[in-house]
Amino acid sequence: MRKVVFSFVMIALLVLPLFVTAAGPLELLKKVFKDVVLAAGSLSFLGSSDVILIGITRLLIWIALFTIFFGVLSAFGAGARAGAPTAANWASIFSRNQAMVIAFVLATISTIFMPAQVLQATGTGWATVVALGLIGLPIVGVWYLLYTMPDTRGWVFLKIVLCMLLLWILAAMKAHVTAVNA
Repeated sequence: MRKVVFSFVMIALLVLPLFVTAAGPLELLKKVFKDVVLAAGSLSFLGSSDVILIGITRLLIWIALFTIFFGVLSAFGAGARAGAPTAANWASIFSRNQAMVIAFVLATISTIFMPAQVLQATGTGWATVVALGLIGLPIVGVWYLLYTMPDTRGWVFLKIVLCMLLLWILAAMKAHVTAVNA
């Protein structure tokens, strides 16, 4: 165990100067943050064209449709059952492989013939739902805590702190919304 630790320390001491002489530790962290985190968050690695984003949206919608179609056909079908198909087991005429092929074909046809405007509207709609959830859930959570906490003297201070936090969140949202619309 001692040899492993000693070897690791020696290798780290030999390799560390290579990074430190190139740039300071903070400069290296800034570069990593700028190149990796900001580039991934802005989707700049995809290019500036909307065609690429529509293609990715088309692929993701295909995956979702295939999953839904295959899940429905498999859940109701689950292979051939004994007896004739009835209203309760209408998809039992399909085996699992047939359900996969049918789901593949339906998902492919649906996504190929879906117009780009529908894909953009779908992406915008889901982005709005996620943004509202990310913004609204903390507000609803703090509001719920305010009304479920007891009104005893010890909890009043915590309620005041939560009210100030809620006010700060709403003020920050107002500042960002007015900056975007300006």
